[in-house]
Amino acid sequence: MERCDGCGFVYDLALVDVAAAEIVARADQMASILSGGEDRAVRRRPQPDTWSVLEYCCHVRDVLLVHQARKDFVRVDELAALAVFLASEHAASMTASAIAMDGGWTQH
Repeated sequence: MERCDGCGFVYDLALVDVAAAEIVARADQMASILSGGEDRAVRRRPQPDTWSVLEYCCHVRDVLLVHQARKDFVRVDELAALAVFLASEHAASMTASAIAMDGGWTQH
């Protein structure tokens, strides 16, 4: 688990799938709440040094995106599994192959 120093949000990689399912299930509801006009309460800060609901939601979204990118990037165990495969007889017919292991970041 990691804790955001900016807001205290705790991001637990073990709960990624659960959180993603909740976000998808409530997407319309959240969009409705957050897409109001400029005078909506979600845009007002309760105190000058306290984020508005919208600011906090955007910050959590950004934190989730950063951590998702970290999670999706190559893990050592995946790289080790690839190395074992490439060294095995199962990869004997592979030649001149470039294998991207970056969580899809270089996908075209």
